[in-house]
Amino acid sequence: MSQQAFDTLSPSSLAESLTADLNQNAQSQQDETVRELEAFIASVPARTEITNTRRWFYGGIIMVAVFVILTIAAVSSGASQNMFIFMGVMLAMSVIMLLNHLNAGKVPHTVLTHEEISFANFSAPVKLVNITDIEVQLIGHMDMILLDLAEGTPLPTFKRRRGFFAPQAGIRKRRNKPDQILIASGGFQEVGGKKMDEEELGGLLSAYINVAHAHQQLAELRAGRVS
Repeated sequence: MSQQAFDTLSPSSLAESLTADLNQNAQSQQDETVRELEAFIASVPARTEITNTRRWFYGGIIMVAVFVILTIAAVSSGASQNMFIFMGVMLAMSVIMLLNHLNAGKVPHTVLTHEEISFANFSAPVKLVNITDIEVQLIGHMDMILLDLAEGTPLPTFKRRRGFFAPQAGIRKRRNKPDQILIASGGFQEVGGKKMDEEELGGLLSAYINVAHAHQQLAELRAGRVS
C-alpha cells in the first residue's frame, strides 16, 4: 500500500498565514481608496472665487438714463420744485447704485478652497466639513444661498456691507434649529465666468464640501485611523 505525505500547518502557523493575507488585502483596499480620494480631490479646483453678476450695474445705467431724460423733460415742461427735488434724489440714488456695482463680476465676495469657505465681510473662514445642508434660492432681485451649520460650529463675526443690493453674507441663529449662513447676491457667477443657475451653484458647493470630507478621510487613512 502506498502512502502520500501532505504538508500541514500548525494552528498557529495557519492563523499567522490568514492574518497576513487579511492584512495584505486590507492594505490593498486602503491603497485603492487613497488613490480614489486623491483623484477626486484633484478633479476639483483648489480655489474658486464667486462674485455677483453685473445685473445691478446695468440696472444702475438704465435708471440713471431714465431719470436724466425725465429731469430734462421736467425742465422743458416747467415742473414744480418738488418734482425737481424728487428727480434729483432718484438720480443720485441711481448713480450711487451704479458706483456700488462697478466691480460686479470682477471682485469675489465668496471664496471656496478645499477645506474652507470665506466671505468678504466675515472675520474668519468657516470649515466646509461643518456645513450639513445647502439651499439655493434664485428669486430675482437678490439671490440667496442658505448653509446649515453643524452644532458647535465656531461662528465668526461679520460686518454688514453698505450699499444698494450689496452682496454680503450673514449668520442667522435659530432656536432648536441649526445656525445658518446666508449669502445674498445679485446673481452668482465665478470671477470672469458666466452666471450660474441653481443646479450649477448647488453642484459647485456640494463638490467643495465633499472634497473637504475627502481630505479628512484621506488624513485618517494615512494616519492609520480608518473610520
